[in-house]
Amino acid sequence: MGNMAVKIDMIKAFDTVAWDFLIIILERMGFSASFGGMVRSILASAHMSILINGIPVGHMLKVPKYLLYADNILFFAKACDSSIACLSDILSHYGELSGQVFSPMNLFDIFIMIDEGFPDVFLQATRLPFSKEVDNLWRVSFVTTIWALWHARNKLIFDDVKPIIRGTMMFVFAAIGDADRLIRGSMDRSVRELMITKSLGVVGWPKQRMDPIPVHWRPPQVGWYKANVDGSVFSAPGCMYVGVLFRNSRGFFVGAFCTRTRRGYLVEAELAAILHSILYAHSQGWHFLWVESDSILAVDTLLGKIPLVPWRLHILWCKVMVAASDMMIMYSHVYREANQAVDSLAKLQREAIWQHVCPDFLLPYLYRDVNTEYFCYNG
Repeated sequence: MGNMAVKIDMIKAFDTVAWDFLIIILERMGFSASFGGMVRSILASAHMSILINGIPVGHMLKVPKYLLYADNILFFAKACDSSIACLSDILSHYGELSGQVFSPMNLFDIFIMIDEGFPDVFLQATRLPFSKEVDNLWRVSFVTTIWALWHARNKLIFDDVKPIIRGTMMFVFAAIGDADRLIRGSMDRSVRELMITKSLGVVGWPKQRMDPIPVHWRPPQVGWYKANVDGSVFSAPGCMYVGVLFRNSRGFFVGAFCTRTRRGYLVEAELAAILHSILYAHSQGWHFLWVESDSILAVDTLLGKIPLVPWRLHILWCKVMVAASDMMIMYSHVYREANQAVDSLAKLQREAIWQHVCPDFLLPYLYRDVNTEYFCYNG
C-alpha cells in the first residue's frame, strides 16, 4: 500500500478561528489561566478607526467575534479509503469546534500517492491541472529535481562526495530557466500560476485577454430573403446533414428544411448547406438572397477565395451555378452564437420541410435572434 501527502487549504486567504476555542487550546497545552486572560484582554482591546484625509477619527469598540489566523496544514497518511474517511471526519469536527470552514471543492489541493514505483509517482505529478507553460515548467522542475537527487545520492554512495545543497538547487533553477527560454506556451491569468512562476524564478507568458465580441442576427433589407445555413457530420467521413432557415426583412419565418446528403466531411456539409439553400430559394422564385454561414471556409469558397470545389459536390455546384445566373446572392460569415437555430435543424438527422408555419422547437431561437445580443470570444 502506498502513502499520500494531503495539503489542506481553507476557504479564504485568512482563516477564522473562534476566540473561545483558542483560549481552550492554550489551557489544554499547559498555559496558565493568567496567560490566557492576557491573550483575551489583548484581543478584546482591539479597536478600529476611520481615516479621514489620513487622520484617524473616532474608534469602534465593538469586539469582532473571530481572530484572523493564516496557515495551511499538510498531512501524511496511508493511501487508502479508511485514511481518507478518517481525515475527513477529523477536519469536519475541527471545523465545528474552531469555526474554520473548509471548501468541499478545494479540500485536497494536491493529491499524490507515493507508491513503490517511480513511474506511478511521475504520472501523477505530470497530470496536475496546469496551463501549458506552467505544466512544461513543472515537468522540467520535477524531472530535474529527481535526477539531481539521484545524482547526489550516487556521488555520496560510490564516490563518498557529500552533496552541496546550494549547488544542486542552482542546477535545478538553471534547467528551469533554460526550459522557459526554449519552450513557449501560455499561462492562465491566475494568482496561483503567477505565484508558481515567481517561485520558479521565471517571468511567465500570460494569455492574451480575449474581449467579448457582440454578435447580432441582422435582418435583410426589404425585398430580400435571408438563409441561415449549417451542416453537421457525426463521423469523419460520415453522412452529411444540412439545415436551412429562411426569414424575411422583418425577421419572420418563411421556410425551413433539413435533409440528408451523401457521405463527406464537415466543411463539405457546410458548403452543401449553402448550395441547397440557393436551389431552394430559386425554386421559390426568390431572386434576392442573403446566405449566412458559420463556416469561413464555405463562405470563402463561394466568394472565389478558394478555387477548388470538393469533387463530391461538383454536380450540385454546377446546378447552383445555373440557378444563380438570374439571382442576386450575398454571402457572409456569422459566429455560431447567432446561428443556433439552424444548428438545431442540422442535428435533427432526418428529412423534413416546413413552409410558412414555424415548428415549435424553432420559436425560442427566432425570438432570441431578434431580441437578444449574443457575445462570443475570438482569440
